[in-house]
Amino acid sequence: MFLYLCHFKMMKKFLYIPLSLFIGVPVFAAECDFIRLGSCFSCDSPYAFPISDEAVCTTLCPKRVFQSVSVGNGVFLKTCTLNKCPDNFPFRSVYGSCFASEEESLSDDGSSVPENANEENLKDIFDEPCPKEFPLRRWDGSCFPCDIEQTVYLDSTCNLKEDCEILCPSRTVLYRDGGNPPSIPNCPKEIPLMDENGICHSCDINVDISFEFNGRLCQKNCPTTRHIQDGKCVRN
Repeated sequence: MFLYLCHFKMMKKFLYIPLSLFIGVPVFAAECDFIRLGSCFSCDSPYAFPISDEAVCTTLCPKRVFQSVSVGNGVFLKTCTLNKCPDNFPFRSVYGSCFASEEESLSDDGSSVPENANEENLKDIFDEPCPKEFPLRRWDGSCFPCDIEQTVYLDSTCNLKEDCEILCPSRTVLYRDGGNPPSIPNCPKEIPLMDENGICHSCDINVDISFEFNGRLCQKNCPTTRHIQDGKCVRN
């Protein structure tokens, strides 16, 4: 699991320092090229990340490649991966991520590692209502303030009642067909369009972006420049 510290650099680029919590995995630093799930991500990262479309992958990171892997029952995991694993992370998993050891690559299950909210900045309320200063309820009952920087995974009932965003207008909820939907800080105003993988884009990005459950975000964040057409957020 990695924590990401990021800030704007020249309005377009970012700096990030991932700090490994696993013993034996080296700490490395690189330029952060885009924001995903409220944290920044580098195109040089050895780890694959979920993506909706091949064009989005190669537009964000021209040196990466799109990969689609069957995970059973007609479901495919679409990821954006390095074209070649670096020397210090030479072992590629079936899902596209690169690891320092073969053991790690074989244990990769293809799932995204959730960004856990800061455990020091919560209130354990559980069955009681969350207080107004900590209105954001995580799936396990813990309550957080709206301005927490990390992703907070909400109760699965939020997928059935799309009003879980109301309490925190400064955040976006990515609804799903099941599981715990993430509540993520809104994208920066310069890149306001959040896609279904929590990646932030500019409204004038010259690619169509697929939406299955969160098409509302297309015109909500780019009201005068984009619209939904056949499940994709396209330019007007």
